[in-house]
Amino acid sequence: MIISSKGKKHLDGHKELTAHKEVLDLTNDKDVCEEIYVPVVAPNGKEMEVLVKEKDVVNVGTMLCKRLDFYVPVYSSVSGVVKGMKSMYNSALGKVCDHLVIENDFKYSEKLLKKVDYKETSKEELLELVKESGIVGLGGAGFPTYVKYSSDAKINSILVNGVECEPYLTTDYVTMKKEYSYLLEGCEILRKISEANEVVIAFKNNKKDLKELLDKELVNYPGIRVVEVKDKYPMGWEKALVKAVFKKNYDKLPSEVGVIVNNAQTIISVAKAIIDGEVISKRVITVSGDAVNPCNVLVPTFTLAKNILNKCGYLEEEVCVLAGGPMTSKANVSDEFCLQVNMGALTVMKKRKYDTLPCLGCGKCVENCPAGIQPIQIKKAFDNKDLKELEAFECSKCVECGMCSFVCPSKIELTDDIRRAKLYIRLSRSKEVK
Repeated sequence: MIISSKGKKHLDGHKELTAHKEVLDLTNDKDVCEEIYVPVVAPNGKEMEVLVKEKDVVNVGTMLCKRLDFYVPVYSSVSGVVKGMKSMYNSALGKVCDHLVIENDFKYSEKLLKKVDYKETSKEELLELVKESGIVGLGGAGFPTYVKYSSDAKINSILVNGVECEPYLTTDYVTMKKEYSYLLEGCEILRKISEANEVVIAFKNNKKDLKELLDKELVNYPGIRVVEVKDKYPMGWEKALVKAVFKKNYDKLPSEVGVIVNNAQTIISVAKAIIDGEVISKRVITVSGDAVNPCNVLVPTFTLAKNILNKCGYLEEEVCVLAGGPMTSKANVSDEFCLQVNMGALTVMKKRKYDTLPCLGCGKCVENCPAGIQPIQIKKAFDNKDLKELEAFECSKCVECGMCSFVCPSKIELTDDIRRAKLYIRLSRSKEVK
């Protein structure tokens, strides 16, 4: 079955640059992985409790720190010695914060979590194991996985998001092909936890080899089915994908219509945690763009981006480095930042200068907005610092997909303006409360 949806646009994905190359394993490369750098501040800016100190010996799977807003433990991805703390740039926060520095001994001695037979384990214990494993959404959002399964909402379907609609990125695709058995077992584990009737694995209709691979296996998994969607952006956006697959709309959360959405690699990580007792200690990262030698690499989480990029080779003197895809990510001020668990790509683009023109009133930004808002009107309201107008135009509904900026013939950076407008609303309301 092939399903489409309104308001989507085909983009040149450039995925052929990395989709069929062998994954380059850098886990034992001393130039790349000599140290890891673990932020002790959560992605939302909240401080974390640090559980280790300088000179402590750690293993892969040693708990280093934990978030205090949500319970999310953070584990070491290498074995070695804690060298201390270093203040450095955090790409997720966009500012400098403290990081734990761990020297890699390259033994990768492992401290495993509790392993169980999920078929003989209660859904309550399975959920607790998912919580303790520290798994968060690996598609970029980084939301704690166990929280999605802690709701009292009636769940009919789990939707596995393997669409990977951002240009250049192929990390989900190559991982799903290699780890398909874990993908299917992870689906069964989460189906048991949620008591869902079915699991639906969605990916683009140009992944014929992946479909053929899964179709052969699904005869043994009657509760799982595959759905192909058209190659349109941003089909991987949660709300768009739910609408495309189930023909349902919701306000805030997919659980309102009986659905939980997880990234494909998140599902795989759940299976590895439950079956093998493994934490997320390494993952495949797509390194691509027009200013670097494209490849997929396997690295420990919290590896320094600069080391990976130097290994792949810059092709330009001046570049933009994005921790993610080119549509939704922001350019970093430096390449000296660690790749956190939910970061699946480094996209390196040539530096380009565009001359911005006045709005032509063409309506392309409105026509192509998947959230159904009016980007140019939001920009004008933000320019005037008109709080009431910003809220009237439902600025908060923007998912920062980048489509409005991409289609604008005047090269107006609408997405950046809307991002700043959302921050302006939050700060304004915060001052009112105080």
